[in-house]
Amino acid sequence: MSRSLTRHPDSARAARALSAVLGFTLRELSAPWRHRPVVVARSAACLGLRLAGWSYPQIGTLLWRDHSTVMGACSAAECDPERVLKARQIQRLMEGREAGEGLWDFEGAAPC
Repeated sequence: MSRSLTRHPDSARAARALSAVLGFTLRELSAPWRHRPVVVARSAACLGLRLAGWSYPQIGTLLWRDHSTVMGACSAAECDPERVLKARQIQRLMEGREAGEGLWDFEGAAPC
């Protein structure tokens, strides 16, 4: 399957939001690096895009990862309050709101 078949129409907006919140470019997040700061940021990116309504395959396409890798990254991010906060900031930017608006209006973290 071609990468363009599942590309999300808001890919450019996502790249800007990820860079603004996480401090890494889309190129850095999609690189095959396994350094902890990049892996942590990548998992927050996955969860943020998922909260913004993206499918696992769409996130995987953007970050050059398999959808099952994205699922694992989202699960890991849900157990870390700092990553959840970053994910909420990404979600807000993707929805066109300020990154800090309504950050604490969620039910709570997933059981880990």
